[in-house]
Amino acid sequence: MWVPAHYRWTPAGYVFIDGYWDLPLDGRGVLFAPVAFSPAYLARPAFVYTPVYVVPPQPLVTSLFIRRPYDWRVVDVLLTNFHLPRTTLLLMIDAFVGPRWRDLYATALAEQYRFLSFGDAMLLQREWAA
Repeated sequence: MWVPAHYRWTPAGYVFIDGYWDLPLDGRGVLFAPVAFSPAYLARPAFVYTPVYVVPPQPLVTSLFIRRPYDWRVVDVLLTNFHLPRTTLLLMIDAFVGPRWRDLYATALAEQYRFLSFGDAMLLQREWAA
């Protein structure tokens, strides 16, 4: 799949990343669970480790994002910046305030609010389940 050129924020400023071809998650090969060994164990003669647990790719796709219907238990108010369209952070905003985020963003665009990390902020109150 083609990943288009984009800018990525870093603590030192924005970095331009050229577009590139990448494999979809399920085509990247087998992901094994991480393991750690002490240096003394690794230094043993003829040390061999055979991984036994393969991480299935589906939870990586379905469990990395907060999205509706997420059960918010602690947070009732969220202070955040305006995120760019088609970013995963909008999933969290949608889960927090529901579909009214579109109206909030329409107002932000009409009033020329600044987006991204050094832009304007918004204070959101959670949408309560009925």
